[in-house]
Amino acid sequence: MALFRNSQRDKIIKYFKENKITYNESNNKIETEIIFSSKNISLYPYFVIDDDNNYFSIIINIKKYNDKKLADIYQKINDFNLISQYFVAKISSDNILYLEYNTIYSDNLKDIYEASVGSLDNLLDYIENF
Repeated sequence: MALFRNSQRDKIIKYFKENKITYNESNNKIETEIIFSSKNISLYPYFVIDDDNNYFSIIINIKKYNDKKLADIYQKINDFNLISQYFVAKISSDNILYLEYNTIYSDNLKDIYEASVGSLDNLLDYIENF
């Protein structure tokens, strides 16, 4: 007899619904808005959940830079990466600064989500000054 097992993706969506968190699903991604009212900042992460491989990824695009301003940002990226517990700041090939967090999970992805998003609150000064 096979047991029905909810995917972590389904559990995260259920968590969003229960907590009245608005989200969108598109191209195998879940997109939402995180509002930090203490700093009047909103971030728009997207999540990729691969239940087959127990892989979870969060990407948050922060800002697009022109080539002249790009040289000024590298020290800020290094400073951020030294203190961030979950996220790594990176620059894409088209000069977009983004934060990325990847992990393999064994159970309860909701706790990983809450901890990683909660860690952003401590990093808001860095994020605001990028």
